[in-house]
Amino acid sequence: MHTKGRSINMTTSTLTSDDPTDEVNEMYRVWHERRPDLYPDRPGDMDSERARHVFARGGTLIDLGGGLSMLNGVLAELGMVVWVFDIFEYDIGWLEGSDVADTGDDRRADLERAGVKLINCDLVDLDLGDHFVEGSVESIGSFHCLEHLHHSPVTMLRSAIRVLAPGGTLTLEVPNAINLLKRVDVLRGRSNYIDGWTFFDAERYTGHVREYDVADLKGLAERLGIEEYRIWGENWYGTLYARLPKLAARVLDRALRSRPGLCGSLFLQFGKPSS
Repeated sequence: MHTKGRSINMTTSTLTSDDPTDEVNEMYRVWHERRPDLYPDRPGDMDSERARHVFARGGTLIDLGGGLSMLNGVLAELGMVVWVFDIFEYDIGWLEGSDVADTGDDRRADLERAGVKLINCDLVDLDLGDHFVEGSVESIGSFHCLEHLHHSPVTMLRSAIRVLAPGGTLTLEVPNAINLLKRVDVLRGRSNYIDGWTFFDAERYTGHVREYDVADLKGLAERLGIEEYRIWGENWYGTLYARLPKLAARVLDRALRSRPGLCGSLFLQFGKPSS
């Protein structure tokens, strides 16, 4: 399943054998019953997939840039020790501008009640060795975070590999800078960047600074000294389903997964050798 020094294209990928899907679904129902105005009664495809990649029964999970995600609370109540490192004022600011029923206080309280440890910090300066013993963490994930950082995440990612336990996994997800729809937009004379006014009018811009492509992720793996890794693509994030009829989007989605470089989201996953 692993290819030394390069990645292999995969339509589905996970290094964990313990699939928590049923348990996650049930716990989402429980959270919804507690606060039906705030939490959905089932996970979307994106959260279901993420749960499969980061779940390690009874293990420790570090979520880099995870904000106030409900999924982390669910995983904590399923027995994981969950740490989230982020600048939480950014996430709360997003909530205030959305249709979510609260401004973050309720979510924060619910996550902390579930046992999630929320650490406010700037990720580009984060050294996980300050918080964890080397080789002690079973699972580390970062989902649509790296593209928001204004400086290199190298310190954070190198420390993540050091604290990762033998047999543990590091899973990174980023938006694809040159997915199929963005390529079409550029050919039509449209920018593949976010609209200029979102940046220009922001008091403090927290959107995408730099997105990634497959070559970037391969280069990142090499710079981190990772010899065996996986790269694959998904299409739940982005505009594929927003811009095309559902049936057409579903057909195109399946076709694109064989070509990660055209997908909306890209994953890089590293499994630390057990030896």
